[in-house]
Amino acid sequence: MDIPCASPHEARIRAATILLIEDDPLSLSLTVAALETHGFHNIIQTTDSASALAALRSSTPDLVILDLVMPDTDGFDICRALKSKSSLQDVPILAYTALDNEEKRLTILTMGASDLAIKPINPEELIARCRIHLEKRFILKDLQDYRSRMEEDLANARAMQNMLMPDIDTIKSVEAQHQLDISTLFMPSMAIGGDFWGIHRLPSPHKLALYIGDFTGHGVTAAINVFRLCALMGKLPDSVLAQPAECLAQINQQLHAILPVELYATMFYGVLDTHENTVEYCVAGSLPPLLLRQATRDFTLLEGSGLPLAATANASYRSHKQAFHVGDTLMLYSDALTETPNRKNEYLSIDAVGESLASQQGTGITARMMLKQVDELFNAFTDGVPPKDDFTLNFYRRLPD
Repeated sequence: MDIPCASPHEARIRAATILLIEDDPLSLSLTVAALETHGFHNIIQTTDSASALAALRSSTPDLVILDLVMPDTDGFDICRALKSKSSLQDVPILAYTALDNEEKRLTILTMGASDLAIKPINPEELIARCRIHLEKRFILKDLQDYRSRMEEDLANARAMQNMLMPDIDTIKSVEAQHQLDISTLFMPSMAIGGDFWGIHRLPSPHKLALYIGDFTGHGVTAAINVFRLCALMGKLPDSVLAQPAECLAQINQQLHAILPVELYATMFYGVLDTHENTVEYCVAGSLPPLLLRQATRDFTLLEGSGLPLAATANASYRSHKQAFHVGDTLMLYSDALTETPNRKNEYLSIDAVGESLASQQGTGITARMMLKQVDELFNAFTDGVPPKDDFTLNFYRRLPD
């Protein structure tokens, strides 16, 4: 007699495909009867290893009920064949036997069987064991499906996030137009993250906007906020993007209106002018950029302070102007550089980074060489401890005309 299905979950359990491998006709009939009485009807019945293996080649069962002792081959060989195929490794095996050899019973479990029952098995016990393993099977399958969907979604989101940042062709074009040597590193702590950076061409052929920022949090939420900010910036006119203080003030006001109270972003925004040899910039809660001077082989941490974006509705920002000559290099970085502890719970000093780079300044140095130097310094200091935050590192080096 069929038992009515009480829920979709119950219907799924009873719709499971069960492969029954039993050579004894009486045991086969009794087992099938017990399963059908409790609502299981999708049963593949086999009486030998050849038909069992043929069934496995044509379909993937949700549960295998396996008799260990059969005339042509034993259940150990079938279990071994099951576990040797990657597509079948997650299929639970309920082995049952009349063997009184404890060592052989232990062997089948070590070979990958999920459970072992002793013949003659009680029908109620059989059903209870089947349900337990089917429920585990479907939970695992759901988790695997969920993980696959998440990995696919994250891969798509990561590709979208990467598209927000300048591609190689854009960087090369900007380098040629503004006589710059640019090298970048973007390493999210998860599949996607809250760091962002970019460059924006302005109508003046001598001016270029560049920025770097970091949203609170990691993963999907932080990345969505990056998309929001980039969409807001895309709507700002060039006249605003050419003025760092006004640009950050408008971004701040719009982000405050759409973000929850606890979320905010830090940002550095600057406008490079190769005609005046200056960089005009504003800071919204971000770490001070590093300016390296080739002529004096020293470094300066750019001054400036301002509230993080979205912290308050009417924040105002002050612009600063700094000389930026041919041969000088501007290093922008996220807080992972100086806020990732090593195994001794020590932190890398930005002064140590500046001193290391300043000592190497010369006409032969390139932005790529400096990025590699900082990356190696960071990895040596942290001794392989991965950053828990997104890690972004950008170098902009002025070249002669």
